[in-house]
Amino acid sequence: MNPSRLEALARELEQSPDYRILRRLDPASLYREVGVAVAPADAIRGVIVDVETTGLDLNDDEVIELGIVPFVCDSAGRLLTALPGLSALRDPGRPIPAESSRIHGITDAMVSGQSIDAKQVAALVGDAQLVIAHNAGFDRPMCEKAWPIFARRPWACSLVGVPWRDLDSSGNRLGNLLADVGLFHEAHRAEEDCQALLAVLTAAQAGLDGGTALHYLWTNRNQERRRIFAARAPFAAKDLLKERGYRWKAEDDDAGPKSWWRELPLDDVPAEGVWLREAIYGGRRVALPMDRINALNRFSDRRDALGLVDV
Repeated sequence: MNPSRLEALARELEQSPDYRILRRLDPASLYREVGVAVAPADAIRGVIVDVETTGLDLNDDEVIELGIVPFVCDSAGRLLTALPGLSALRDPGRPIPAESSRIHGITDAMVSGQSIDAKQVAALVGDAQLVIAHNAGFDRPMCEKAWPIFARRPWACSLVGVPWRDLDSSGNRLGNLLADVGLFHEAHRAEEDCQALLAVLTAAQAGLDGGTALHYLWTNRNQERRRIFAARAPFAAKDLLKERGYRWKAEDDDAGPKSWWRELPLDDVPAEGVWLREAIYGGRRVALPMDRINALNRFSDRRDALGLVDV
């Protein structure tokens, strides 16, 4: 059927509250004819990154596909243009588990003998003011393990770094967010997911006063947080800590022995110290290991340790 006729039908259906229309994301719509050389001086230059992997184990699994979509936005987070990026496969040196292939469709035959040029990755990422992934807690460690350039750039996570729940979104999964802005795409390939995320992040959000999620990530990128380790907490306190949002650190390392930990905004640290003293440590003041968290080490294994801090 003629595309113009289909669009006319879609617009007619949109007039009824009984229908919602989703249009396929056209990646070409992101690559606009905007002269980057004449972009505003305060333009944001960043990259969207996504990986497909052999599995979900940060230590043992490997990247088998890397997608990078560079972009330029104005200071309000409105897209000026996407730029040519990278979509490449990588041989992990071992068979891809069948359950992983079922998700992303990448097979052993597709990656056999394939590699990703580290110099090309560095050229695309090296000047980025912000690297964004839709699960940076996974993508960043996987990228850093393969390409050290990623460890030197500031990161943001669109999955947990945007208050999607407060924006009345239908969920924080990429497919849900894309549907909320009237689009859909073919998921689970790295470059396509990057393009979809860029479309979501640069769409106006009513709950952000018409601003964009990318602008929200940009303006909040430098907010410091603290990671507190509840060292030597009594075993009987484990349920209280878990309910409070603490997670278990299962290995001994330079942050101390196995312990519960929690990451929270800098301004919340004093109140958390009061809670820890009263609920966990029997009213005693304690000195606990603490890390400084910012865009340069957030979601990374690298630590910025503050040593023992009285709480």
